[in-house]
Amino acid sequence: MHTITIGAFELSFEPALVSVPRDGSDYDWLCNDWIGVRHLIKIEQADGWATVTGLNGGPTEKRRHVIRPLLPTALTDSEIVDHFVQSALTEYRTREDIEKQIAITNYPWGNLVSLNWTSHGYAPGGTEYCMLLNEGIAISLGLLALDWSTIKISSAKSDGSNQ
Repeated sequence: MHTITIGAFELSFEPALVSVPRDGSDYDWLCNDWIGVRHLIKIEQADGWATVTGLNGGPTEKRRHVIRPLLPTALTDSEIVDHFVQSALTEYRTREDIEKQIAITNYPWGNLVSLNWTSHGYAPGGTEYCMLLNEGIAISLGLLALDWSTIKISSAKSDGSNQ
C-alpha cells in the first residue's frame, strides 16, 4: 500500500497502473488494445504534495507525475471540467468537442474526472486525472493512473510523518 500526503489528506492506494499492449508486444502508442498492469513507482513526498515517478512502461508512464491540489482550486465537478476545457481549448477544438472526452466516475471517496488526450490526437496522449474528494478538495494526478477502487482517504497525521 502506498500513502502520500496531499494538503490536509492522506491518499492511500494500491496499486498504480500502467497500460501495456494486451498481446505483449513492444510498447506502441498506436496500439488499440491495452490492459492495465501493476506500475512500479517511486514516491517523493514534499510539503502538501508529492512527485510520483514511474519505473516501468512507456514514455508517458515513466515521467514524473506531480500530485497536488488542483490550481486554481476547484470544489465541483463542473469547475474541474472547466479547468480541463481551458487546458485543451484550441482554435480547432470547441468546448463541446472537449467535453465529449471528459468522463466523471463516482467512487466511495468522491468523483474521478478524467480527460482523454489521445482522443484529441495528442501523441503519445494518455488520460489526465483529477480526483474530487467528498471532503471538497480537487487533487490533480496528471497522467498517473491508479486502481481507483482501492483508494482510501483520511486526514493527514498532525505530526507530519509519512509512510
